[in-house]
Amino acid sequence: MVEWFNVISTLYLIASLILSFEYQRIALYFYFTSTILDIIVNRRYQNVVWEKKKWIFVTMVSFYLCIWIWHIFENCNSSIFFHSTDIKLPFLIFGLLGIFTNVNPKIKISHIAITMLLSSIITTLYIIYDNYVFITENIKTLDDFRYNISILRGISIKTTHIESNVYMNCTMAMCFIASLHNTKKLTKTLLYIGILVIYATISLSEGRAGFITVNLLLIIFITYTIYKHYPKAIAPIIILCIIVSFIGVSQHNRLQLDIIKKEPRILIWKQALKLIKERPIMGYGVCDGREKFVTECLNNEELVNNFWNNWLKKHPNYQTHRFHCHNVFIESTLEFGILGFLLTLGLFILPIILTKHKMQAHLSLFMLIFFIQSIFESFTYHFQPMLFCLIIFIFIKSNSNLFNDYQKC
Repeated sequence: MVEWFNVISTLYLIASLILSFEYQRIALYFYFTSTILDIIVNRRYQNVVWEKKKWIFVTMVSFYLCIWIWHIFENCNSSIFFHSTDIKLPFLIFGLLGIFTNVNPKIKISHIAITMLLSSIITTLYIIYDNYVFITENIKTLDDFRYNISILRGISIKTTHIESNVYMNCTMAMCFIASLHNTKKLTKTLLYIGILVIYATISLSEGRAGFITVNLLLIIFITYTIYKHYPKAIAPIIILCIIVSFIGVSQHNRLQLDIIKKEPRILIWKQALKLIKERPIMGYGVCDGREKFVTECLNNEELVNNFWNNWLKKHPNYQTHRFHCHNVFIESTLEFGILGFLLTLGLFILPIILTKHKMQAHLSLFMLIFFIQSIFESFTYHFQPMLFCLIIFIFIKSNSNLFNDYQKC
């Protein structure tokens, strides 16, 4: 009974990850409670031994503890500290779970894939339903749809196209992995249809990183499938996929060269790197780092005139401490110096190099998605740690039971 309560709470948490963190937090409490009960009742702690792959979870815990340790030596105490400790809490929770326990063997890859697929489709349909009148009256072109659906998403489910696209790209990868291990034709067909639906949904989004990622994933999926059945045709198929994807990417309205040249992230990164050069070893901490970063950005005339003033007109209640580095590696280095950079690098590399061949291949798909996202967003905003930590925990701490309903690929 406890095992199935844990399965349900896990799927509830997975389904909530497309929503804002306030909804995820409730699901996380359910999940954590059910997991502790499952560990105690089923004595999962008895079979726990030290393995090299646990260094991944030690890295997670260390990354989280840096927030508190550096804060001891900071000069200011802003709300960004509490926001960081809250939004990055999954690093601590899943880090500890990864060190001291394993994933419930009742959880299957098919459960996860179907849950994520349903969550992606239902939330998209809800956004359209919730704003049907506005959509029918105001949206006339594809560009109109791409721009407005992002705003409507924020109104209806309180999240952004950035977070939704990461979730849906992970859904696409999860469906593909589940299809590789499934022998039932109907289930495989439904999973393939789900992949196409997710691809179409992301293609209609204004998100650029998500759009590039979904095309890379599609190339990987097509290449692997054709190689498995027609290995001699692999070279021309790869070339064809790359050409088609390049044409598709070039047609995206937000991937035009003149828009990319005006990208404010480039100026933001320059200001952050300037501060990092001043304290590359120890960094500034979360609060001091954010205060200095915001001050540096507001002193940059080009950034203020071309971006910040326009942003404040659209978002008059926007709090300046929310202005972030738009890059996971830069933000971690700014806050915790060289240690922050190395820990962040470890979070992305260790899951691949410390796992076995099959899990290594599967995890590589997700780490590709997360790495692309890490270039443009931060863990504190728009790149939610919950999804990142949960997927790593499930794939690394599961045994063969994760796939054992199905034939090996």
